[in-house]
Amino acid sequence: MSNIINQSNNNVNSEALKIAFLGTPQFAVPILEKLAQSEFRPNAVFCAPDKPVGRKQILTPPTVKITAQKYNIPVWQPANSH
Repeated sequence: MSNIINQSNNNVNSEALKIAFLGTPQFAVPILEKLAQSEFRPNAVFCAPDKPVGRKQILTPPTVKITAQKYNIPVWQPANSH
């Protein structure tokens, strides 16, 4: 898909698109990876904040954040998910 068609049937250059990816669950990772490797690479990723995990409450990032960092995509996380 080198071009997409908008509702008015004009060709839109994918390089001009600004794409934000919003997701946190593990199932969002394969989608983000496919987008990151395509011409529709997100310009930013928004996901839940890091949260304490386990008995020692080690602050752990969501897998989507780890994936975005792997592809050098800026990550935005709210201070609180509530």
